[in-house]
Amino acid sequence: MKVLILGKGGREHALAWKFARSNRITGLYCAPGNPGTDELGTNVSIDANDVDAVVETAVRHEIELVFVGPEEPLALDVVSALADRGIAAIGPPASSARLESSKAFAKAFMQRHGVPTAAAKIVKSESDLRTFVSDNPGAVVVKMDGLAAGKGVREFDSATEALPFAETALKSGPVLLEERLHGIEVSAFALIDRNGHRILPPCADYKKSGERGTGSNTGGMGSISPVPWIDDETWDAVERTIIEPSIEGLRNDGLDYTGVLYIGVMLTENGPYTLEYNVRFGDPETQVILPLLRADILDVCEAMINGTISRCRIETDDLVSVGVVVASAGYPDSYRKNTPVTMDNVEGATVTPRSLDRLIFHSGTELNEHSHLVTVGGRCFTCVCRDTDVFRARTGAYELAESIHFDGAWCRSDIAARVFGS
Repeated sequence: MKVLILGKGGREHALAWKFARSNRITGLYCAPGNPGTDELGTNVSIDANDVDAVVETAVRHEIELVFVGPEEPLALDVVSALADRGIAAIGPPASSARLESSKAFAKAFMQRHGVPTAAAKIVKSESDLRTFVSDNPGAVVVKMDGLAAGKGVREFDSATEALPFAETALKSGPVLLEERLHGIEVSAFALIDRNGHRILPPCADYKKSGERGTGSNTGGMGSISPVPWIDDETWDAVERTIIEPSIEGLRNDGLDYTGVLYIGVMLTENGPYTLEYNVRFGDPETQVILPLLRADILDVCEAMINGTISRCRIETDDLVSVGVVVASAGYPDSYRKNTPVTMDNVEGATVTPRSLDRLIFHSGTELNEHSHLVTVGGRCFTCVCRDTDVFRARTGAYELAESIHFDGAWCRSDIAARVFGS
């Protein structure tokens, strides 16, 4: 089967690595991909958000399956455009992708279907905003309604403190103001088709730039799966009160969905609450989840396309997988680009991961005109180690991170060390 992966980050490199391990692959393409995916398949120099170019590429290369990595192409309805040409895709159409592309749509969906979530109000004007601040002086979360590449959510200790950011956000559209929840954050992933679903092991994503969950929001500085501090009773509650009602809500609303539903969950003293929906795999969660899956990813995708995912055997290795992100100086704010990268010859790991236990996935990297590896993004690599326990896995991940050298390279030092899911 010929497969096209849309995207260029660490998530897409991990997907390419997993697809490349399938014995059923006859052609693997990534658009636009990165230096890591180029060693596994063929990179195609198109913008993943250019729907017409994606469809033309898929037709020209006789692609049979497109796996959509990032959220933007889904919001632009690349799935429907591909379906019009008879090409299967993993990802929902734009009508269902609104669960991520519109925070207001998602909040209304949660409330309509009884999915536990924070109290919230949608404001569309500065007068409404100031009225809310006057009536609700406590801690608040401000969310931009549309896609904002992980930068559209900010937490504040008081509504007054939130005013400047909220006023700026209003210039781009409606803003969602939410009660601020406290607890442990976890990422839940479900594989969904028209007839059923399968739930993957829990994962924790470390979103803040600073140690112990402090600092600015990022796209994710590391991850761990499964999550040792989440017991079976807690995870059962997440499945029962959040995942299952969300999937049932999709069906009750007639929302077509073939793909990955990623739910951000906050485990509070009063039980689990839904923070947000994403309509694709997460980054860096994908990089730690996929190495644990025993199943051939092509079999899994084919089951979703055929509506038989509930009968698909999806087993995971009894190991812990930890990923540490190596970032550019200045990230998540203004960061350096075109910085040369060198890598040590680490035993058991390569730039393009071929082993199972020590993996280095590219994110914000490119080859320059001299074919030298340089940084071009904020998050440059995800270093993943899977082992028998958390200590071994995080030690291995940090050893890999230390093997990557470029000016200003940094990473959080507490990934998977404690119960910090943010």
